[in-house]
This record gives sequence, structure tokens and C-alpha cells, in this order.
Amino acid sequence: MAETGWVRTGPGDQGSTQGSTWQFGGAWTLAHASALDQAVSRLGAAGPAVTLDLSAVEMLDTVGARRRRPGRPAPRSPGSSLQMR
Repeated sequence: MAETGWVRTGPGDQGSTQGSTWQFGGAWTLAHASALDQAVSRLGAAGPAVTLDLSAVEMLDTVGARRRRPGRPAPRSPGSSLQMR
């Protein structure tokens, strides 16, 4: 069985000083919903540019996909960007 889902934050791609990267990994599934809620609640506000790195996600269902960024709209201010990888 895959490990419980997790999220880590770090600097943007190539050490960007304006953006950040949110890396998601493990199992983002209903079985881990309460732990995922806690992990996501610790995320700070997104800066002007954020990269969502899903490369370490082992399992994902619709519950996990919804918890990835609940209540956090994608950046929409002029010059902002959102990347997924």
C-alpha cells in the first residue's frame, strides 16, 4: 500500500525568488482524507508563480484531487502563473 499523501513547499524552478513549488506525493485517496486535509491546511498562500509538482503522487482518486488545493483559486493577478508537472 502506498504511503499517506504529503505535500512539501520549496523555491520555484531554477531557484526563482518570486515563485514557489508545491510537491505532492504518496496516496491522495479517500483512505487518507483526514491526513491530507491537515497537510493542505499547512500550506501558505501561493505567491505570484507556483508550480504544482505531482511527480511523486503514487495514487490519486477524486477525493484526493479535490484536496490538492481546496478553496485556493489559481493565481489570476496580472503576471501570475500556475504550472503543473
